Amino acid sequence: MKILKLRIHNFKIFADTEIDFSDGNAFILCGRNGYGKTSVFDALELLFTGKIKRYEDYGNKYHDGRLTLYGKPLVHDKNVTDLFIEASIQMNDGSMKNLKIEGDVENIGIPVDFVSVFHKEGSAFDMPEIRSLCKHYTRINYLSQDESTEYLKQNEKDRSKQIESLFKTDSFDDQIEKISKAKRGLNGVCNTYIEKKDRLQAAIDALNTKIEQSSQEVKSEMHNIQLFGENSIAWDVDTPSLSSNEIDGIIQQDGELDHVLYFIRHSEEYHSLVRNNKIRHIVQPERLHQIAFYYKFHTSDGLFNQYRNFRNGYLRYYDNLTIENISSNHLPPVESLPIAITNEERDVLENLRKGTADILLSSTRLQQVCNRLLDNRRQVGRDLNETDFNHCPVCGTDFNTKESLIAHINQYDEEFLRASNLISKNSSDTFSKFKDSLREQIIDKVKKYFMDNHITEELYSEYDTVKNISSTEDYNLAMRIVDNSLSTDLSLEELEERMPHTLQDQVRPVDDNIDIELLQQAATKYGKYLLEHVQEENIEQKRKYLLAYQWETCLKQKNKDSNEQNRYNNLIRKCNEYRDHLRSVEDNIKEQRDQYINHVVSDIEVLFYIYSGRIMQDSYNGRGIFLKRSVTNSQVSRILFVCGDYSNDVDVLYNMSSGQLISIAIAFLLALNKLYDKADILAIDDPVQTIDDINLWGLIETMRHEFGNKNILLSTHEDDSAAWIRYKLDMMGRKAFALDMRTLNNKKYESEK
Repeated sequence: MKILKLRIHNFKIFADTEIDFSDGNAFILCGRNGYGKTSVFDALELLFTGKIKRYEDYGNKYHDGRLTLYGKPLVHDKNVTDLFIEASIQMNDGSMKNLKIEGDVENIGIPVDFVSVFHKEGSAFDMPEIRSLCKHYTRINYLSQDESTEYLKQNEKDRSKQIESLFKTDSFDDQIEKISKAKRGLNGVCNTYIEKKDRLQAAIDALNTKIEQSSQEVKSEMHNIQLFGENSIAWDVDTPSLSSNEIDGIIQQDGELDHVLYFIRHSEEYHSLVRNNKIRHIVQPERLHQIAFYYKFHTSDGLFNQYRNFRNGYLRYYDNLTIENISSNHLPPVESLPIAITNEERDVLENLRKGTADILLSSTRLQQVCNRLLDNRRQVGRDLNETDFNHCPVCGTDFNTKESLIAHINQYDEEFLRASNLISKNSSDTFSKFKDSLREQIIDKVKKYFMDNHITEELYSEYDTVKNISSTEDYNLAMRIVDNSLSTDLSLEELEERMPHTLQDQVRPVDDNIDIELLQQAATKYGKYLLEHVQEENIEQKRKYLLAYQWETCLKQKNKDSNEQNRYNNLIRKCNEYRDHLRSVEDNIKEQRDQYINHVVSDIEVLFYIYSGRIMQDSYNGRGIFLKRSVTNSQVSRILFVCGDYSNDVDVLYNMSSGQLISIAIAFLLALNKLYDKADILAIDDPVQTIDDINLWGLIETMRHEFGNKNILLSTHEDDSAAWIRYKLDMMGRKAFALDMRTLNNKKYESEK
């Protein structure tokens, strides 16, 4: 199988590039760092595997979540909507196949979700040979620069674990990690069930104690007795919706029933407290003045009502009457007046109002005419001032001069002004006469009536302020206590002086040992709902009923909690079964993983020994490295790389340099490729950068002699190394090319024959 052409479109450094591999069997990508050598290897890895391993955690593992400039690390130009990698493949039977993978540019982000944004195109991927290549490409065909240099980032202790990754046990490790995650989740769920089961057990234990205590007091079936008005107190019903703890709060010592009992025993003291507090409030100076005032004048309520009617009727009419509104304001009716005013007398005044209104209307119109005539004459005078005209334009009379004419006109202005003022004065006098008649015939007579009965505006205003006190408890209590013992003939000052003594004499004594706060709380909560017939024995009957009800409630709750506990026990049992099953599956996968590694070790240990010795010729006297598995004292299996005696258990990894570690990784890939590769493809990204010249020489010699039938793709940033590798491969008849990344697809440097 051979890659003939590779097209890279809108991917990383490449806008749109095609690489032709058809002329040779070996290609070395050369050029300085950043020219796209690794991007070619990334393109091939993405095409075959559908992902780039080192980018799976990009943005999380390597860059702490920081974004690139556009947040699209694989995209060359985010404004170009498509991205694809396409390759032409020549199969072993000579047939041509086309492979293509496309990316959704819009949805490429950080980290890259390869599964959702990249999609393979074509049926060629389903061919067994290509499917095998795609499945095992990163295991037996390709060693990435990132994977090899990862060894340089590890401390010595972690290098052995990193070397184990050469075995490509990802499929096993992924399953083991998923099982471990499932086990952790299952443990969390199981622990939650155990906590709930334990809480239920504690609740059941408490219920058993409560049931045992209650059963000693519950002698027979009890009947409920109602203490309060219907639907007033939630627990005073036949089947209250109460928990056991809530019932305890009612029936236990110092509970709600004890509070009700305390109120019943001290209800007289409570009523005395309420009465005393009201009296203390009444005798406050401001409140006392209001009560005394109303007490003195409440018998004159009828007079005050008459005054209010007069005030809101005729008095308001009289005060608001003006020249402007007299024509539309009719006299109010006289029926509400406290003195005898006949309808005939009212009609005389009403006719006088109408006549006055007519006179005022005529005067207003006459005054308007005078004002218009005056304005016209003044305009004539202004017009004559601008002409040489000397005879009157109205009557035709000649005047010697224009000035004489104007003086004659102006003398009539004063006459018109006097006439207008006289009309205005006559209107005002006419209106005043009507108001005087109204005041003399009605207003003054009614005011005299109220003065004779001692009703004044000030007295009415205060009465109107305090009149609502008659509906208050303060006033009613004060009236019950005073009980007409104080004469309303007393002055207000005398009433305010004597009333406090009368009220204070009615303050009742209260026992100092009474818990006033508790009594007030019980009265507020239950007092107004408590039925009159309730006695102390009824409280005890209610207590026993609630105790029996609690006993039944505890039995029901215990059964409910027991059933719930059994449900959690079943869930815990199932969790344990699932956990055991997962553990069994995990052990089975680990066993398969160990068998796989043993199989690989068994298959490649000879080749690995040969290749490692050839590559690292200046190490360990030219001998290779043995690859074997060892079991520690704690029964943990691990991979050992030993030199010399095969029975030696000293891992040489701890003494290797970075370059030697890379050589180990390359030797491992070569051994796997030699044994398992069916695609004849071998790709190593920049093997030169971390190994020295002698190791590089050993690598190239091994590839010349052992991998002559492979299609090889290498890279290096050193031009001398690229030329030397090309020369060595050509010497074995391999047609090798160096591709300068700066002039990719335009110029090839073919080795000299």
